[in-house]
Amino acid sequence: MLQGKKLQKAYQDFIENYSSEKCLEVKTVRNKRDALDDLIPFLKGKPLTAEACRGYVIYKYNHGWTMPNSRMNIIKNLRAFVNFLFEREYIAKNFAKGLVKPKVVRPPLKLISEEEAEKVIIAGTEPGSGDRSRSKRIKVETRCCLMFILRTGLRIGEALSLKGADLSPFDAPPSFSVISKGGNASQMPMPDDMVDEMKKRMKKTRVFETTEKTCNKNLRDGMKKLGITIPTACHKLRDIYALSRLRRGNSLQLVSRTLRHSSVLITDKYYSNYVLKDTAPVVNDSPLIKSRLTVSQVVDKAIKAFKDVIGGDVRIGLQIKLDASGNVIITTNNVK
Repeated sequence: MLQGKKLQKAYQDFIENYSSEKCLEVKTVRNKRDALDDLIPFLKGKPLTAEACRGYVIYKYNHGWTMPNSRMNIIKNLRAFVNFLFEREYIAKNFAKGLVKPKVVRPPLKLISEEEAEKVIIAGTEPGSGDRSRSKRIKVETRCCLMFILRTGLRIGEALSLKGADLSPFDAPPSFSVISKGGNASQMPMPDDMVDEMKKRMKKTRVFETTEKTCNKNLRDGMKKLGITIPTACHKLRDIYALSRLRRGNSLQLVSRTLRHSSVLITDKYYSNYVLKDTAPVVNDSPLIKSRLTVSQVVDKAIKAFKDVIGGDVRIGLQIKLDASGNVIITTNNVK
């Protein structure tokens, strides 16, 4: 049985040595501590068993960890700890799968548009008349950081961890290296409109000299100035990035790669339900629906479909007008 000082040693091995081996971010390690630091005091010298872990989960639920994501976080970290103990032969039986994950019903995503997000960033980082030079400099840094996140889908922690040495703006195409949530290094394309700015930041220790707290505060300030009520925080910019790319027709696989998800299934799980361009025609493919539309509504849909087909082909001219009887006349001609 694993208990007492042996359990304490195993716990420290998991939190410190194992986290270091996996190159986990400071934020991830802190998350583990938040979820598990009460475990050994809770056991009071008793051995670590599946039943004891379930008791600990209930204890945490009754002491503030009531939100669905918080409950999931406890189980996730307990499972990781038990798996570690089994792999390192601290325990003989792996009971991690016996710790049942609670079902988390995620609220639907409510996001502002990509264009609105940029306006929020600009408004929230606009220098005020009473700002000192330091405040102005921080707002410049924060604006640049948030713009970069909106254009790349980085997590805020990833953006703040970027160093000047991670930037390769003279590559073809320009790129940067980022350590993802799981500790893997990825080379990512740099946004075209930020290449010149990144060239100026190549020698900086930190590419963006700001904090997560400041970034979120400036976003709130921008929302307030513009009268936007849909909550927008740093991670929402990542959601906006993902959905805007998917809705413009970029493939799920490529968007998943830029988000650096470990599996395309994760991207599909979080975002596909909000991309309705492909599924709307299926829902509306019914004579019952079509017969209830007005003639003008049907014509509008036909015109939109026609424009989607010709795209930006400048050779085709399209003219739409009504005749004296109110009939819609659509004519096309070749543009020389």
